[in-house]
Amino acid sequence: MNACCIVPPGPEIGGGRVGTVIATQTELEHLFGPPTNPSDPDGKVTRSWVIKTPRGHAELRDYWWNAPTEWPIGAATRKTTLWAKRFLRRHGLAVDPNGTL
Repeated sequence: MNACCIVPPGPEIGGGRVGTVIATQTELEHLFGPPTNPSDPDGKVTRSWVIKTPRGHAELRDYWWNAPTEWPIGAATRKTTLWAKRFLRRHGLAVDPNGTL
């Protein structure tokens, strides 16, 4: 697991979709370990990772309607989003900056 901290299940992440990371679940598990929030009571999110960054919390989510390798990035602030995107890129993952795949 990487130096970027994973937050236990529970925190709510404000903000909307601010990009998409292109990765397999295996690649994300290599970076972050198993999903921290495996499901959502509304049934939209099948698994997610809540990531603690120096700028706040970000979340990678798997919505049931997304392709298996498209993980929307959500965060409450732009600074958090930018930090998370840079972190993912530094680890070799492709990031769509606008979430417009």
